[in-house]
Amino acid sequence: MLNIAEQLVISQYCIGFNESLSKNGIKGVIYIPYGRSFLVLQKFILQEILNSLTSASPSPFSWLEDVIFRGFVMAINPPFKITRPNYLTEYFKGLTTYNEKVFNLIKPLLKGQIANVGGNLVYIEENKIIPWEYVSASILEIVSFLLSVKVGSLILFEEPETQLHEELQLLMGMVLYALSSINRIVISTHSQTIVSTIAHLSMLKPTKEELKDLFEDLKVKDYEALAEAVEKANEKVKVKVYHFTEGEVKDVSIDYVVRGLPGTKDVLEKEFRWFSSLHSKRLFGQK
Repeated sequence: MLNIAEQLVISQYCIGFNESLSKNGIKGVIYIPYGRSFLVLQKFILQEILNSLTSASPSPFSWLEDVIFRGFVMAINPPFKITRPNYLTEYFKGLTTYNEKVFNLIKPLLKGQIANVGGNLVYIEENKIIPWEYVSASILEIVSFLLSVKVGSLILFEEPETQLHEELQLLMGMVLYALSSINRIVISTHSQTIVSTIAHLSMLKPTKEELKDLFEDLKVKDYEALAEAVEKANEKVKVKVYHFTEGEVKDVSIDYVVRGLPGTKDVLEKEFRWFSSLHSKRLFGQK
């Protein structure tokens, strides 16, 4: 009874919340959770199985195949079906098509290409289709973001730096900044690179030509749409940063962020001081 009452109350709250968002031109809310790449991989594998079964010619044992398939799906169904957190179920269902405009923005993050082959979304590198189970974790993360984003929505993105190395984190920061001109975006992150990238873009507002210098230095391809979107975002986007530390949330200025948030930089400085003292001990016999 408590669960039923809870769902009724939550549903009414959600209706009111969505109506409030609609008045501000926001079509809905999308939560992109941590651990998303695993869910995306399962979605792709299940879709491949479904497509292969539906395209196969009927057999006299089709009912048995259906029973076996349903049992198989139940066996490998995502683990959230056991614990039932609704946001994961909704996220899994929402992984369908992608927006071409968003796809053009994330192209610089992809080493290969994404294409639709026989009703299945595939990843291609050097003219070869790479099975999703062998695709790198960073590609799965980028594709999960691509399939999640719906233009005109409020996007709540948890740790966008997950599985991305520094260059991809920098580019992801640019994508998020660019998308902020057509979406409201809230992120939670531990990445100094993403925070610094967004803060510097907000402060310096680089032109397409200035962005081109960086992209070419990084040897990034297909960056034209992203560079143009960043330049357009300069006219609209207002960035706000909240720094959570020692159990307290602080509203900090962009200038404060550009000068360097306490975090990775401070830890590295302490680490290098410690290494330096060890070098001195080893070289000069200091105690």
